[in-house]
Amino acid sequence: MQTNLDKAIDNARKNPDKGDEYINLFLNGEIFIPVWDDPEDSEGGEQVEIRPVTANNEDGDFIMAFDTRERLESWMDVARGVTSLQGFTLLSMVKDQPVQICVNAGTQYMKVFTRDEITWLLENSTVAQNPDEPSE
Repeated sequence: MQTNLDKAIDNARKNPDKGDEYINLFLNGEIFIPVWDDPEDSEGGEQVEIRPVTANNEDGDFIMAFDTRERLESWMDVARGVTSLQGFTLLSMVKDQPVQICVNAGTQYMKVFTRDEITWLLENSTVAQNPDEPSE
């Protein structure tokens, strides 16, 4: 099943000037990531530090992110915790870390946010701050 994020990246690949739709959906949408500790296991509702699982290859370390829980679960080969957060929150969380973000790995809709893209989005995006306003 094609998600809204899939449709937006397809559209952006065909029409590069339409990339804002993908960025808007990613920044404001619910994103699922694998974590070392399951937030559901915290006692008494205590705040648990989110420690994302990273994957690595010759291009560096990556946080794997998915737009559906089902995609994340089909990607994982070992049971781990899962948490969801807004895309902008994920970018903010990794702003000072030497990682990239790989969205929807293993699908034809995969997108890698490089360190430069993460920095640029955090410095220039107003989309996440005003999610109800249409992007230009």
